[in-house]
Amino acid sequence: MVDGKSGQLLAKQIEAQLRSHVIGSWLDLGFFNWYSTSKPLNSYADLEGLKIRNNGGAGQAWRTQFMGAIPNTTPLPNVALALSQGTFDGLITSHETVASGQFWESGIRHSLEDHQFIGEYIPMVSLAFWQKLSADLQQAFTALWQENVSAYRANMATAQSRARELAQSHGISIVEPSPDELEAKRRVMMIYQGQVGRSSRSWVPAFAGTSGVERRFNLVGTCFRHPESHLMMRTWDRVEKALVGVLGLAALAFALWQVLSRYFFPRQSISYAEEVIVYLVIWAIMIVSSQLVRTDSHVRPDLVLKVVPAGVARWMEVFNCLAAIVFCAALVWYGRQVVEVALLIDERSASDLRFPMWVYYAALPAGGLLMLIRYIVRLAGLIARSEHSVTPPGRHELPGID
Repeated sequence: MVDGKSGQLLAKQIEAQLRSHVIGSWLDLGFFNWYSTSKPLNSYADLEGLKIRNNGGAGQAWRTQFMGAIPNTTPLPNVALALSQGTFDGLITSHETVASGQFWESGIRHSLEDHQFIGEYIPMVSLAFWQKLSADLQQAFTALWQENVSAYRANMATAQSRARELAQSHGISIVEPSPDELEAKRRVMMIYQGQVGRSSRSWVPAFAGTSGVERRFNLVGTCFRHPESHLMMRTWDRVEKALVGVLGLAALAFALWQVLSRYFFPRQSISYAEEVIVYLVIWAIMIVSSQLVRTDSHVRPDLVLKVVPAGVARWMEVFNCLAAIVFCAALVWYGRQVVEVALLIDERSASDLRFPMWVYYAALPAGGLLMLIRYIVRLAGLIARSEHSVTPPGRHELPGID
């Protein structure tokens, strides 16, 4: 399929969206299967109630929920530790990933080998780089890949077979569902194919053939459902990180100079260095609070979210967002009043710097406003996601790639 018209269509969409060039045929990573630690997997029914890690994507989350399990996304480098700590009960991945990570040492003991999907590596290069190459180099580039991709695929298939045998030799029992069970599940899943496609598709291909008004609505919807994928949101993230970095470096420079000048240049020491450091650090903290909302990294007890069904956890997260929106709005409202009072009375610091305190106080409503917007975007995303496409909220890890 990937070498036919479907693969060519996907390659064109990828090239248009990522401004890249797909060199040629895709490289097969291998089939992905189910794995668990303590519970034997003899059929799909055994997946019910288990918390299963995947490497991200609405399709994998939907399929996990369809089987009655709870989807989880955790970066691959953290999987071994998370398995040993019981953060989740199993995972979706390939035999090679299990073998390379030696996940049997983390408790993996059972596998349901249903070949649920096959991972693909897509060979691509930057379009800017590709256009700098001469026609001869482009042809050599493409021909070299096409001449060797069959051997690459064979090597990958051999590696997966070898990894399967290695996993079994370390005590992992592998069960293959019966053809009848596979066919029955596939038949029911096909009913929801359109729903999964709508939740998984990217916004660029989805805009084809739509009007200008529809494009704007689609863009807003995509921004809410997948804020990390939108250019405006990515720019916002970069600006915040850059500001926090600059403020942190400035605070470090003041602290370093204060220490050095105290011992080596006493006449050049600054009496108000500690004061300035406080101003810079507070502003950095208030700005970075917005990033903590984006990555779901604010400290909170999430034990309940880990044990309730994904649908319940989603609505608990909606309530959490509403409460946070009220709090942040109050922070903006009362912070603005504090700033206005400081401006009205021309309040300044007692040090030689005579720093206008309204600038310092402004960190409060500014940070509150940034968090408020983040929570509104997050709330809209939670509501926009369908019940089968949402990854359970409350996670503190970002998706990784196997």
